[in-house]
Amino acid sequence: MAELTQIADLLNQTLSPDANAVRAATDALDRLCLTSNFPFYLLSISTRGEDQGQKVAAATYLKISRAGTWIAVARPRFLVSARSSRSS
Repeated sequence: MAELTQIADLLNQTLSPDANAVRAATDALDRLCLTSNFPFYLLSISTRGEDQGQKVAAATYLKISRAGTWIAVARPRFLVSARSSRSS
């Protein structure tokens, strides 16, 4: 539960007008996104959070972090299939 609270606090910091606070919070979230439960914490916050800004930040970060993962996974397969079709 401590991770959930930490992520919620970091999401609140991403809404700060202070660019340095936003950058530090984003960097910390980028490190936490490597944990296996991170997407589930974001989903929990985005659907059950009390603060609307925090809910939007969680949903946005979830979308961005998952899109990056899907691109990183899908792209090499596409490139491999495109290269093998050229050589045929």
